[in-house]
Amino acid sequence: MEKELNLCLGGAKMLNMSQDEGIKLIDSAKQLGINIVDAHHRYGNCEFILGQYDNIQKMTKISAYSYPNIGTHIQSSQELLKHIDIMWVSDLDNKELYSAGEDIYKNIYKDFPVLGINSESPELVMKFHFDHPECNYYMIPLFIGNTNMVSVCKYLVNRGKNVFTIKPFNDGLLLNDYSIEDCLRFVKSVNPSVMIFGTKQIKHLEEVVEIWKR
Repeated sequence: MEKELNLCLGGAKMLNMSQDEGIKLIDSAKQLGINIVDAHHRYGNCEFILGQYDNIQKMTKISAYSYPNIGTHIQSSQELLKHIDIMWVSDLDNKELYSAGEDIYKNIYKDFPVLGINSESPELVMKFHFDHPECNYYMIPLFIGNTNMVSVCKYLVNRGKNVFTIKPFNDGLLLNDYSIEDCLRFVKSVNPSVMIFGTKQIKHLEEVVEIWKR
């Protein structure tokens, strides 16, 4: 097996995957050096598929949209995944969701060894950083053209925070004008802790890993 990479396989593409297809995809990722997978209870079979593995780092999310009924989702994720290495409170994308997500974060802070937040709002990411300086994990979109988030990402990285970036191809929209290499070079220039990307195709998985290594 090759050296592990600071790449994470996103689980959203497993939404309609069979167990066999998902296992084949994760096995391929592991063989390529990826040893962390991002899940969510909304990603179809993803948590169930990922639960078949013991020797892999597992991340999942509890959405601010689920507040205050979070107990059932968290319990289900724990049962399916067997262990959770990183829990994310997700979707802190507007003031109302920020408030809900902040309450969730406070309520489960002691329940998980590593807890972070996910937001697509540069302003709310920074607000959370200042409101909760103890938080060391941030999941944010980073792609060509997302200028405001670039400065946020650099700020957090420079302060020793663990930044996990998502949507390197902006849900595929950037590939109309840029190459995969362009997109990955842009993300890598900001030096995130981990880049998360999703795919259903092993060929695409291999291509992204090969380019990332250059």
